[in-house]
Amino acid sequence: MGKWGVCNRKAGYIQIDPDQTDDQKRDTLWHELNHALNDCDTQFGKYVDYDNIFSDMIPAQLQVLRDNPNLVKFLLADTRSKNGKTRKLR
Repeated sequence: MGKWGVCNRKAGYIQIDPDQTDDQKRDTLWHELNHALNDCDTQFGKYVDYDNIFSDMIPAQLQVLRDNPNLVKFLLADTRSKNGKTRKLR
């Protein structure tokens, strides 16, 4: 596995390190989802600038969010307490 996660697009899975904090898990999951959505390992050479990358990425990202409301809840979980300090999720 990579440092915190891995995406195998061909086999159709994402694996993330369960020992990360919840915030790290969210970041890692979103990172790996983008690898899956955009086939970054084989398609990266086609991009000349960031506008091309974003044009390809954003529609796929939005569709994943629309199709997965529980994923959205997980990714957007508020880990701050009322005083603005980070709190641990249950």
